[in-house]
Amino acid sequence: MFGNFISKKMQAMVARAEIRRILTDIAEEEGVSLEHMMACMQARIDMGFYNSDPEEQEYWHKIPHKGKCPTVYEYFAYEANLL
Repeated sequence: MFGNFISKKMQAMVARAEIRRILTDIAEEEGVSLEHMMACMQARIDMGFYNSDPEEQEYWHKIPHKGKCPTVYEYFAYEANLL
């Protein structure tokens, strides 16, 4: 019963850590801070999510998210699952 829950929590933690590592590497390559890069990415996610174009909305609303709109981590987790 709890094994499945713990397993899913661990998978989520590992995935989040891996996403953070990848984003940190990209930020370093671009010469910006991780925080700056993530803020820019979140702004783009927000723009897409709240876009009035129905095709844009369809794409962004497919991404599972817990808050009002997807976070950078939720976006990358979703995209990784599409590969």
